[in-house]
Amino acid sequence: MFKAFEYAAFIAEWIAQGKPTRSVEKIKTIHQSICKPCEHYAPVDDEDGICTLCGCNLNDRTSTLNKLYFGNAECPIQKWSREK
Repeated sequence: MFKAFEYAAFIAEWIAQGKPTRSVEKIKTIHQSICKPCEHYAPVDDEDGICTLCGCNLNDRTSTLNKLYFGNAECPIQKWSREK
């Protein structure tokens, strides 16, 4: 339940910031070169995974169910940062 409240607060912040997003190319680059090789990445299938630190979904798609889609999202251990 707490995760749902965190997600709702994050979405509210995202909307307040003008809904910043990452490009498909940037999402794929981060997912393939940073997230997948990370020791905290838990694959769900060939395309999707979960960060074991923050619990967020990670994949190559542009979706509000993918942490990499949000331009205001950042890695909990600073392997990638918010879009400027």
